Amino acid sequence: MQLPTGDPNALAARALVNVLLAEEPANKAERTVPIVGKGDRPPNQRPNRTVAPPRGNVRLASTFAKEMKTEEPEMMLPEGIRNKAVMSGREWGWRRGDIQAAIAAAKDVGLVNVGGQVQFVLPDGPTCELYWKCYDSSDRRSGEPWADYVFRSAQEVLQALQKVLESDLVADGVTNFRVLAERQAGGESLEKHLLFIAYFNREGDGEPPAGGD
Repeated sequence: MQLPTGDPNALAARALVNVLLAEEPANKAERTVPIVGKGDRPPNQRPNRTVAPPRGNVRLASTFAKEMKTEEPEMMLPEGIRNKAVMSGREWGWRRGDIQAAIAAAKDVGLVNVGGQVQFVLPDGPTCELYWKCYDSSDRRSGEPWADYVFRSAQEVLQALQKVLESDLVADGVTNFRVLAERQAGGESLEKHLLFIAYFNREGDGEPPAGGD
């Protein structure tokens, strides 16, 4: 597993790594891949992610469609947006040029934009998560109509995302992950491995009802 390296401030950021194994398990059952952190965050505060039997780390969502559950909120997105998505395990992500359109599309179909974070997903290596490079919305307010929450969450996520996009993500990745530094030193472009994860909620998906705390 690749742990973050670099200056003490970066280490204190507790960069996380989700290592998605490239080989298919013998029993073809789902496997749980732990996320490994570094720092003072208790490990039980960040749950393991369950991923499908992997066939490489990066998969286009269009090739993953048969394994999707129709009740997943992402399936409400327009087909053109879904087809541009890239799966990181079971997380939906988009490339730099597509993530803003995905956020806007979620708003248009009535999904709340919960937020997301940046990952470097190496097809033949680990996934390096810059979880401190995040773009999240605040919780639903007491009495806030769902339509207002949908609109506000998209605005908040887009504003936070813009700040992330303006930062030097490649330099941040190279500073914190030895594997990325080695890939860059070998002449590999890291920009093509950048993925912007996004999470969405439908009305009633774990959200408090409007009108009460």
